[in-house]
Amino acid sequence: MEEYTSKGSSESLEEFQVVVNELAGDKSMDRIRMEYEKLLSALKKSRDSEKILMLKCRELNAEIVSASKAAAALKLSQEDQATLKPLKMELDEAWKMVATAHDKQEKDSETLKNLKEDISNLTKTTSQQPESSDDHHDLIIMVQDLTNERDQLETMVEGLKEKLNQAVTTHQELQEQREKAFQNISQLQQELQVQQNEISRETRTKEKLVKEVKQLHADMENKMADNRVLGLQSQKVKEEKQKLEQQLTELKMLQERSIRDLEQLQMKNTKLQQECEHLSSAKERLALENQQTANKLKVREEEVSLMHQEVTKQTKMRKVLQKKLHQVEDQKAEADMQKERLKAHTAALEKDLESFRNQMGSDKKARDEMIRERDLLHKNMIRAVQSTEKQQSLVKFLEQDKKVLENEISAYSKEAQKQRKAIHQLEKERDQYINETNSLMQKAALQIEELLS
Repeated sequence: MEEYTSKGSSESLEEFQVVVNELAGDKSMDRIRMEYEKLLSALKKSRDSEKILMLKCRELNAEIVSASKAAAALKLSQEDQATLKPLKMELDEAWKMVATAHDKQEKDSETLKNLKEDISNLTKTTSQQPESSDDHHDLIIMVQDLTNERDQLETMVEGLKEKLNQAVTTHQELQEQREKAFQNISQLQQELQVQQNEISRETRTKEKLVKEVKQLHADMENKMADNRVLGLQSQKVKEEKQKLEQQLTELKMLQERSIRDLEQLQMKNTKLQQECEHLSSAKERLALENQQTANKLKVREEEVSLMHQEVTKQTKMRKVLQKKLHQVEDQKAEADMQKERLKAHTAALEKDLESFRNQMGSDKKARDEMIRERDLLHKNMIRAVQSTEKQQSLVKFLEQDKKVLENEISAYSKEAQKQRKAIHQLEKERDQYINETNSLMQKAALQIEELLS
């Protein structure tokens, strides 16, 4: 259980550390990162408190083990007391035997003393009054028997003395062991009482620490729940931010495409201006040629009026005029071809203008759609601001992005307005060029008709 708890807490710490490291690079997540760091520090404090509690629990377990050892020693002392009772009984029996042996020894001593007296009396009697050999022999045998019995009794007395000394020594040793056992029992009882008091105090401390750990776990679970809520909110904010970035990218792409279209229109405008310059130079050249032709016609008319009689010269002049007429017709045909080319080019310009107008319409729709999305984002952002105050910094960041987008949209609108003005100016120039071309064609047709007439 302890390993599982420490493993779970270490995994939680690693997850918190990973989240803090991910949020460290994003300034918009500073407030959430600070909350994560506070939660991480609280989790670390809880883990340290849990470690301290585990150490105290181990110490309590060790003390409980020592108390159990003391209880075992007390039990052994009680068993020793139970063992001492039969020993005491044996000692009492030994004392009784010693007393019996002592009484027997005293009786034997008295008997031996009496026998000695009898022997001495008999010896005196035998020495004073000689008897028959048989009686003497019997007395000698009796004396020997009594002597042997005396020796046996002395040997028995010595053995009983040795047994008495051994019993006394054993009794003293057992008495000393008994006193030591009583001392050990009293000491063990005191130690057991101290251990029980310490265990009860440590048990109360342990219960208090367990309550604190439970409270810390509850606080940690609440913090983790808040953390999950903050994670979900930060994920939503990130998704909204990604959507805004995607929309901004699309706006930038549309702007770049509009810039490219504008550049293409400018290039077309430049080409049209160059063609207009070519047409102007061609018009000037035609006007100059027409003037020269008119001058030549006047000269020819003067020559014709002066040289009516010179038929050959008139014929030659007619041929020359016919050649000039052919040249003018060729110039007219070339002018017609240029007119057709200008018409085709004008039609192409009108198609380009129509496609550009369609593009402007689609751009306007996209802009309106983006404005609606911007309004929707603004509403979502307002709801996010009303839902929590913890995301004010993120909301400010989104508002800044919104302002940037509005500035870009306004810039895009201004650019589109400029493009519309440029297109309108190009249309005016096109109409002007068409009018000038028509007037040139009319003048050329009039000059050709004048030449033909």
